[in-house]
Amino acid sequence: MAAALEASIRRQLNLDSLPEPKTAPVQGLSRLQDFLRPNVLVREYLSENDPTFKKLDSLREEGWTSSRGDDHFKFQRERADSKDASHETTFHTIHTAIGKELAAAGAFDKPECAIMNIQALNLCMAPGAYTEVFLELYPEATVKGITLPLKLGGHHMTIPYGLQDPRVNLDFLDITMLAAEFGVTSENIPPNHPDAKNFTMHRPHGRDTFDVVLCDGQTLRTHQRLEYRENREPLRLLTAQLILGMTRIKPGGTFIILLHKADAFDTMQLLRSFSEFAKIALFKPQKAHNTRSTFYLIAKDVKPLSVPAIEAMEKWKFDWQQATFGGEKGTGVAKEPASDEEVNALLDEFGPELIKLCQHIWSIQAEALVRAEWRQEQVDQPRTPERSRRPSFHLTRRSLNSSFEPHWPLEPHTPFFSPRKGNDEVKYKGTSQPQISPEKAAKMAGKWR
Repeated sequence: MAAALEASIRRQLNLDSLPEPKTAPVQGLSRLQDFLRPNVLVREYLSENDPTFKKLDSLREEGWTSSRGDDHFKFQRERADSKDASHETTFHTIHTAIGKELAAAGAFDKPECAIMNIQALNLCMAPGAYTEVFLELYPEATVKGITLPLKLGGHHMTIPYGLQDPRVNLDFLDITMLAAEFGVTSENIPPNHPDAKNFTMHRPHGRDTFDVVLCDGQTLRTHQRLEYRENREPLRLLTAQLILGMTRIKPGGTFIILLHKADAFDTMQLLRSFSEFAKIALFKPQKAHNTRSTFYLIAKDVKPLSVPAIEAMEKWKFDWQQATFGGEKGTGVAKEPASDEEVNALLDEFGPELIKLCQHIWSIQAEALVRAEWRQEQVDQPRTPERSRRPSFHLTRRSLNSSFEPHWPLEPHTPFFSPRKGNDEVKYKGTSQPQISPEKAAKMAGKWR
């Protein structure tokens, strides 16, 4: 019974990143509960303080206990893993639609730090849909990227690059193996490590700086990697993207990254960190992946040289090193769960701001779950296409001279710079202004709705 309950909790909360317990079922369940507790505390706080999240949490619970819901998400996973040409085309189409929603929301607006032609870095670029949308907006821009090679399970590139399009410069690499980026030298790598020969000291685009950094990587089930990496690969990939992006972004640039579960403690910590050195907002597509917990963090006017940013990068490097070389075997160890005191302190400090940030993305997911096909036999809820076409940000209707404003009815979230002791960073000078002509913006808005 305990083993079945443990498996259920692991499946429901997507905890495949945790190592499988090798102890008796009851002991294993107790250990799993220790890892779950920070997330449970956050969920309890949000359910008590925000009706939107409470509704979403109830719908998620319904999905976890529904066999039809399981079948639905199983089909989505199988489709995502497929390398069939038709599925690759569909994959590109979906991400093109998301890219256009991001653009309409102002995520790709030209930052003030872009003096001439805008330069972008796209990590985990394939299939290239976001780069395609970006170059439609800025035909004179250049985009450099890194993506997982096909032989390791990466996606096909569906846009021209290199000689076919000199604006797009692409390296095929596993970014989680760029050890030098994460503070590791060749002498630090244990010779008996399973991947000892696969780590590299190469630093792609290490001398370049970028106006916009886009990180869209997520752990692929098709990725060919050694077994020791399986449990901690999501953390390794996330920290790798954060470090590579932050060490290459220009002061004042825009950082966009795909994240999961805003109600998870680790995600809340990350949002809090970014709020100390950037102006942040969250974005969730209205159609694609709207039933999932995925969303995008959009951080503008990033200050990578500020003390909070440097402290965050040191923490991310430590997390990568522990996930890769930690533990008795030297092949990585799971992060220790936060204490109740740490969780409650962060909720007291950042909980209200988290709710302001997340209400609209929780609302989008909740509405999508209510309309989900697998629920239609249980809930007689008609679809509302007019509502579903509404942008998740109101920026398609904004004045072109207005600043970047997140979509929530409360005051915009603006703790982009929370001074700490010893922080000598220059004060905020305002957000970037869109650089698109009114005629082009009107055309884009009409085309992409």
